Amino acid sequence: MLQDPSQWNGVPQSTPVTNLATVLSGALPPNPSELLGSKRMKQFIDYLHKWCDIVIIDAPPLLPVTDALVLSPLTDGVIMVIDSSSTRIGEAVNGKRQLDQAGARVLGVVMNNIPTGRHGYYYYRHYRYQPDGDQNGKRSRSKRNGDRPADEVVADIPAQAPQP
Repeated sequence: MLQDPSQWNGVPQSTPVTNLATVLSGALPPNPSELLGSKRMKQFIDYLHKWCDIVIIDAPPLLPVTDALVLSPLTDGVIMVIDSSSTRIGEAVNGKRQLDQAGARVLGVVMNNIPTGRHGYYYYRHYRYQPDGDQNGKRSRSKRNGDRPADEVVADIPAQAPQP
């Protein structure tokens, strides 16, 4: 589909939800990362923006494959989705660092599977992650928690300021 722009009409498929359309990925090509990072993919996203107010791209997990990193510079922003029960804080920080290096604009984080405590209220331990140490040049206590599950460590990772 990406090879021939004349086939793009009608690609977004309507759904039962009013004003929501989807574009399915189709068959897996032999070189998905090359295709996702191509000029044609950028043109396709631009085409979608002409017809849609918002274009959301759901990419596979950041660390095992490069798809999200390759797509991230083509987007207006990235929202990281973190599974608090299985993602280690070091993995989340590494993913954020890779997105920054790729030129992505990280808009925020969604944490899934946060354990609930008594009476349905959320509770978990709070730690602050400071990648370059605190203002006194010392490492914060939480720096040692990089291998703990994200439900025990809440990261305060500064997002890059949007470029004008």
